[in-house]
Amino acid sequence: MLPHPGEWAGGFPPGPGRPAAPRLARRPHSHHWQIMRRLRTSEHESGTLDLGPARVLCAMTTCGDGCFPVSADLDAAGDVVAVRVRFPAA
Repeated sequence: MLPHPGEWAGGFPPGPGRPAAPRLARRPHSHHWQIMRRLRTSEHESGTLDLGPARVLCAMTTCGDGCFPVSADLDAAGDVVAVRVRFPAA
């Protein structure tokens, strides 16, 4: 288990002539931590997170730089019925 923020994370303790050991922080309350937990446990490396009134989709991919065109298909009432993400050709 990772230490809580501010706790010593291991390695050599700080002392004369030795800098403090790098510290690791476990912050389960952050949105980044929450979505990454879902990505790592998902069969398809994807997950959603409710962030205020929005539901955010995050997906892992090895395609391109991570910026992809996104479009939405709307029904006659203007409601979203599909979201399309265009990935570059492999």
